[in-house]
Amino acid sequence: MARFYADIKGNRGEATRMGTAGSGITGHIRGWGIGCKVDINADGDDDICYIWLTSGSNGRYGNLLLGTFRPEDIANPAPPQDDVNEELVAACKALLEWGERCGLRAYPVIHDMARDILAKVDSSAE
Repeated sequence: MARFYADIKGNRGEATRMGTAGSGITGHIRGWGIGCKVDINADGDDDICYIWLTSGSNGRYGNLLLGTFRPEDIANPAPPQDDVNEELVAACKALLEWGERCGLRAYPVIHDMARDILAKVDSSAE
């Protein structure tokens, strides 16, 4: 019996896949230079989900782990936007550092978004 279920849709229609507690399930949606990978596995009776920003099919810059999530992250969401979310700040800093290290200016929208989030956090702390 399937514990995990995935679906995807493209120019050839929709496809679905199932995963068990032993196999988990992974998907990588990507273009040539950017993508997103999601991996969901069983962790005892719980599920654990990993989400990465990837450098797509060319793999030039590797992957950046954006977060690890469990069911309680949905049941007990992060504090309201006006509260500082330390995990978001850490992710933005890691993204900017990764971009600088790899010379990743090919994705200015992502870079600018992370920089803007950090600027808002800094201005709200004053």
